[in-house]
Amino acid sequence: MSARSGTNNIPVLSIVIISFNTSNILYQCLKRVASEIEDLSAEVILVDNASTDDSADMVKNEFPQFTLILSPINLGFAAANNLAFQHATGTYVVLINSDLLLHNGVLKEALKRMERERGVAAGGIQLMSGEGRPQISSRFFPTPWRDLVQRIGLFKNHSYEQCPYPDWVPGAFVIIRRNLLMACAGFDERFFMYFEEVDLCRTLKEQYGTIRYWQDLTSIHLGSASLQAIEGKHITAARQVGLWRFQSTYLYYRKHYGRLGAWSSYLLENGWQYLRLLKNWTNKLKYEETILLLNLYKDAWKSTHRGKISPEIPW
Repeated sequence: MSARSGTNNIPVLSIVIISFNTSNILYQCLKRVASEIEDLSAEVILVDNASTDDSADMVKNEFPQFTLILSPINLGFAAANNLAFQHATGTYVVLINSDLLLHNGVLKEALKRMERERGVAAGGIQLMSGEGRPQISSRFFPTPWRDLVQRIGLFKNHSYEQCPYPDWVPGAFVIIRRNLLMACAGFDERFFMYFEEVDLCRTLKEQYGTIRYWQDLTSIHLGSASLQAIEGKHITAARQVGLWRFQSTYLYYRKHYGRLGAWSSYLLENGWQYLRLLKNWTNKLKYEETILLLNLYKDAWKSTHRGKISPEIPW
């Protein structure tokens, strides 16, 4: 199959983008996408996660050729992507964050490599900050023990960054064979945000093929664009993001390591933070920060019933 054309009007690429209140950067993202697919057989599917800004109108007016799906509520990353997957028909599905700016030729080259490397289930690229600094773009699968030794500096997750065959790659940019994506039923919707791509890569790697990381392919990932939209509401962005992360952590460990794994994560994290309290009891700022984290652990542990259930969406 050619990278430039599909068969029977079926596109080669289905590009999926999830957006929440990111109108300005979303416009830049879509401009790059539109330019990159000019001579590719591709469809673009965008799910707007109940944005309150002008994102939806901007897409309708500026990119009428793209498929826009409006969700009445914020479904989170996993469920919104699964909604888009129902409309995807391409041989490959490419997930692109709304705050990712593609570098020239990345889509074409990633497609060529997927067609050449038939044993690869999904592939990711080197993400760069807006200042041009490399971001961690490939990782080990997390475990409670690995989390602990990483916190105390005995292990650096980014040490795996040079490995061309990592355990998982971030969802900011990932290309996946659609038949395999459908075979594993897409994302686990129990994850509202965080750990959904870790969980998906785990299924793909264990059942269908390898995960690939191409360090020489790069794009700009500004990061946290959607999260900034919740600042100033009933809860601070930092606290909300922390709660989401810890909820997903316990859900992931309970799913893959059972009750013991979830309890290990909870107790190790709490133990580490209590040690920080003892160390920083004279430092008011760090002491209050640690108390906040301990409360977030408790809230996440309680709201997920010790990692057993996902809170109702939107989280």
